[in-house]
Amino acid sequence: MRNLVKIIALLLVIAMAFTFVSCAKMNEFFGSDKPITDKSPSGSVGTIEDIDPRSPGLYNFLLIREGAKAGDMITMSVAQMSMRDGTLSILHIPENLFVNDGDTKSLGAIYEKEYSRVYALGMSVQECELSGARVVGDCLERDLAIPIDYHAVINEYALKSYVDLIGGVEINLPFEFTTNAGNTYKAGARTLDGDATFDFLNYDMFEDTASKFGAVSEVLAGIHKKIRATLSSNNISIHMVQAKPFFSTDVPTKDGYDIFFLRKLVAIEPTSWKVSVLCTYPVSVSYGDFEVVRYATALEQINTFFNSYVDPIKSASEQTVETDKIFDGESRMTDESQAILNNIYKSQTSLPIVNTAEDVYLGKLVISQK
Repeated sequence: MRNLVKIIALLLVIAMAFTFVSCAKMNEFFGSDKPITDKSPSGSVGTIEDIDPRSPGLYNFLLIREGAKAGDMITMSVAQMSMRDGTLSILHIPENLFVNDGDTKSLGAIYEKEYSRVYALGMSVQECELSGARVVGDCLERDLAIPIDYHAVINEYALKSYVDLIGGVEINLPFEFTTNAGNTYKAGARTLDGDATFDFLNYDMFEDTASKFGAVSEVLAGIHKKIRATLSSNNISIHMVQAKPFFSTDVPTKDGYDIFFLRKLVAIEPTSWKVSVLCTYPVSVSYGDFEVVRYATALEQINTFFNSYVDPIKSASEQTVETDKIFDGESRMTDESQAILNNIYKSQTSLPIVNTAEDVYLGKLVISQK
């Protein structure tokens, strides 16, 4: 038994050594002015073409969280990491965001439809989740001009397992909360285990979309704070080996890409970590309840919050050449036959609030119950 332990330890040390060498090479590679993207399921990496004027050094990760039912998307966020200035920008996007896509009218429905299609083919859960995430990512690129480089899906098992792996997550509970197991947590700074974290995020009495995403921000900030405090060069590779099997993701392991991004994430300061919610407005129509994009304000938000492109994205009316980078160029984010939808789509408002991780740690987000 002792010999077996020694052999396993030796293998881990060798794996870590190879990973660190790969990461050292990647520092040179990622220092290039040309960004990279991973568009293929095989994980191959290539440069973005000149026709895609992406700002260099920015990488967008689509994070989809499922609920208790497989294939049911509960929340969705795009996390942008900057390799240049060490910042993290997270934009939450409602899963019931209206998209006029034939028989599917929301991003959540699009994910579920693709998940079910791939599941019917006999594919694995991971393949179903990633296929659904990629289809949603394509919608974000085409309709909201948000380019997606990598995808990750966090289901119930993944969330619970990862939170328990890091020893729980400390968050500022906005109100007294009772889990499905009957455990009650008082409001204030509390450490939640995996089960309690899952129950909190799936709480069905949040007052509105902003409150629901405020809870997501609390958990993400708590996880970020925990890994910053516990991960170092000595254990980051082992942590990745333990954690990555929980998630469905196409971030490549080859050449240490996953380790590279995790190192960058751990190095981000709380004041350089900002979060906001896409500018939308709720509406009920005959075929469901949706959040509708407020076109002009959302376009301004994408331009100022993400800065994914060298030049700001122009509105459809401002475009002078044919391009596939027009923000909602096909007007799929509205239904012109529905006056209430179209009126919201055309309305303007102030930009949504932007908070830092430090704000989240201090419990400054407004999260309320019905």
